[in-house]
Amino acid sequence: MVSKGIEYKGITKPKKTKEKKQRISYKETYFIPFGKFVLNIDRLNRENILLIKYPKNNGPTLIKRTSITDDFKNLINDLLDTNIINTDLQKELNEKEQDLFHSLLKKAGLDLQLNYKRITKTVEDYKKRFEILRGALIAGNDSDEIINELKDIILLLSNKSVNVISETNAKMLIDCLN
Repeated sequence: MVSKGIEYKGITKPKKTKEKKQRISYKETYFIPFGKFVLNIDRLNRENILLIKYPKNNGPTLIKRTSITDDFKNLINDLLDTNIINTDLQKELNEKEQDLFHSLLKKAGLDLQLNYKRITKTVEDYKKRFEILRGALIAGNDSDEIINELKDIILLLSNKSVNVISETNAKMLIDCLN
């Protein structure tokens, strides 16, 4: 696809071959094309770090090196495998990662190629996420990230327009999380 003088290479995952190993550069080994950028697949899979660079000079982009969740990593890997955005995986992202994914596709020039539409979560999605986070908390995972996301969802579900959780129950739940 050529647009405004910029050539977009799309998304390609490296192919595994049984041929004799040739000398391959670091860049060819660890980076794969992702629109007009390259993506460090090694850091993504080993460390859950999103690292995007420009392909010609290996320079940093406006999207800084970012630590991401397993949900985001799974979404990107699925996108690399299928060249289709998995909306079910996309719904699992928190708001910060939704914004990052949106920005990544826009800046890489892949939003039109992939027919990207930003997913809006329904009340049912938030209820499901609430149950997942509640289960994680009961199982002993009391990380700040889970507690903060749970508080945000409680506030959202207690909003007068949504009215799934009463205001008194929301205050009680948030007090328990503090």
